[in-house]
Amino acid sequence: MERFLEAGFQKEKAFAMVNGAIASQNAGCNLTTLDVCAVNLLTGDAEFIKAGAAPSYVKRGNRVDEVEADTLPLGSMEELSPMTQVLKLADTDMLIMVSDGVSDAIDTESAGVYIQDEYNKSEGDVGLYSPVRNQLSGRTHQG
Repeated sequence: MERFLEAGFQKEKAFAMVNGAIASQNAGCNLTTLDVCAVNLLTGDAEFIKAGAAPSYVKRGNRVDEVEADTLPLGSMEELSPMTQVLKLADTDMLIMVSDGVSDAIDTESAGVYIQDEYNKSEGDVGLYSPVRNQLSGRTHQG
């Protein structure tokens, strides 16, 4: 997908080509998630393109908003439409994108609260991934 976009293909066309290639190769056996966020640094517009992907989060002040899509992953059908959503980001917003492994490890119902709590504990340190990594490591060793 990245190479198609860098080559100048429209997002919709690139998505259709990647989905078609995956669908034809694996007959629905090996599904792939897609999670893209293109941010225009001049306007602050963040365009999310998701297919079967874990939620993303935007931390704005004391609030954490979830960007999610209940869509099928790539390769599940020959013709598939991704979820696209555009948000306006502010200068101080923090965009957090996680893999499905991370979202599976934390309770997705309260993930926004978890992200806010961990951010507050870190006193605003951008190395927010550390508490998540530590939690994942702990779960790996426990089970």
